[in-house]
Amino acid sequence: MSAAETTPAPAWAGKVIKESGIGLSGSLVGTALNYVVLLVITRLLTPEGLGLFTLGQSVLAIAMIFVLLGTPRGLERFIPYLSAGGRSSSVVHLIRSVTLTAGAAAVIVMTALALGAGWLANDVFDAPGFAPVLRVMLLAIPMLAWIELVSSSFVGIKELRYRVYVQQLALPLVKLALALTALSLGLGVMGWVSAYVVSFLVAALLALVFFRARLLPEFRGDERQRSNLKEVLSYCWPLSVNSFVVVFAANIGVLLLGIYRSPAEVGVYRVFVYMVFILILIQSSFAHIYKPISAGFVATEDRENSKLLYQRVGKWMLMAGGVAGLVVLILGRDIVGVLFPTSYQTGAEALAVLALGRLVVAACGPQAAALEAFGRTRLSMVNALLMLGVSLGLGYLLIPSMGIVGAALATSVAGAATALAGLLEMRVLHGLSPFAAPSARTVGAIVATAAPFWFALRALRPLGLGAVALALVLLVVWYALALRVFRALDETDRALVGALRKRVLSRRR
Repeated sequence: MSAAETTPAPAWAGKVIKESGIGLSGSLVGTALNYVVLLVITRLLTPEGLGLFTLGQSVLAIAMIFVLLGTPRGLERFIPYLSAGGRSSSVVHLIRSVTLTAGAAAVIVMTALALGAGWLANDVFDAPGFAPVLRVMLLAIPMLAWIELVSSSFVGIKELRYRVYVQQLALPLVKLALALTALSLGLGVMGWVSAYVVSFLVAALLALVFFRARLLPEFRGDERQRSNLKEVLSYCWPLSVNSFVVVFAANIGVLLLGIYRSPAEVGVYRVFVYMVFILILIQSSFAHIYKPISAGFVATEDRENSKLLYQRVGKWMLMAGGVAGLVVLILGRDIVGVLFPTSYQTGAEALAVLALGRLVVAACGPQAAALEAFGRTRLSMVNALLMLGVSLGLGYLLIPSMGIVGAALATSVAGAATALAGLLEMRVLHGLSPFAAPSARTVGAIVATAAPFWFALRALRPLGLGAVALALVLLVVWYALALRVFRALDETDRALVGALRKRVLSRRR
């Protein structure tokens, strides 16, 4: 065993594992709850109704960029950066200034979209029923902004649990309760849209409670100190452009499907996107805690820990993303077949395409968060423009003829190209790479799991619910054994897993 593999775990490794575990566990629970919500609303709404709601979500996602202006990601960097640099006294003023800026922007954006709802419905999407749906959904914008700002503030102080409480637990639970109510009353698409807005109101009130009880006392007595809002906005404006481009590129598939195809195909595609959302959650769970820790190392010019952190988090992202990607890639079609109505089961090939694209992104490590932690926000903006160009060009070429499969291809190729660009930039500019011997072993374990299951299940289909559950368990167990056979876990990993096991057992006792 090499010296690198026997090096004791750095001090920050436990914090990364703990907070990433909290974030990922909460994300998994939240995703499971959101899947249940999706199962309910696919029985409440037709594919066309779900398509109208999905188009509304896409418009809201793009609108939030103009409301937040990149400030949540700015808070994630500047709160730990100011604290590490001895300027924690200006944090309260920073949060207050950012919140007021977002509130003013929310009023402007809501007014503009309310006036333009009819044009979007009739001239862009050729779906007159979209206008009333959008006007109701606009009411969620100020609550969404507040939730994002509070959640990012908690990320900045490295306490991801409060983000989990609000976004991954309370919000989906309220959505589920309201979705079941709408289903029992037969309220239809407008009833569900109204319930959707109410769920954000409840989550925003909970975020306010946590903000006052936990975050304000962290910096009590510092309210009179002022932050340099100009410095923050200078950091954030490229991120706002970056966020707009990324969100717009991520929704290109939905928007172009709405323009060139029917709202029903939009609804089906939404189901597939939810299926691969678990891979996105894994990546973001690690990235959320990586960024503030890395920003602290950047502030103190600790290059050695920056390198170790980048490699270790990159390996963990690949390892965790591997099992989730294999589940979607190999069993996604069968899971959709047993859980959703038959009207949502067309074009399942798109699932495999989306899963492959997310696996490539996971293999590239936390390159997007690393660029921001190192202050390379303009470069992040360039990468986002690359994603937009590839996504828009491929979507325009493929979606009119290939439908949801074309949308999946455009999304996956654009995401992979952007991740590879970020990977190269971090290597050239900062000499950092997520790849090491354990990463290659993890890839070997993924391939050794994918090949036999892929060919075996092709011969056994169609699978019922019991067979899908059994195959899922066997796949996860096989992957765990493959990681062991390929020696993908080193001494640091095993020490952290042992510490985590002891913590779980002690809490049980």
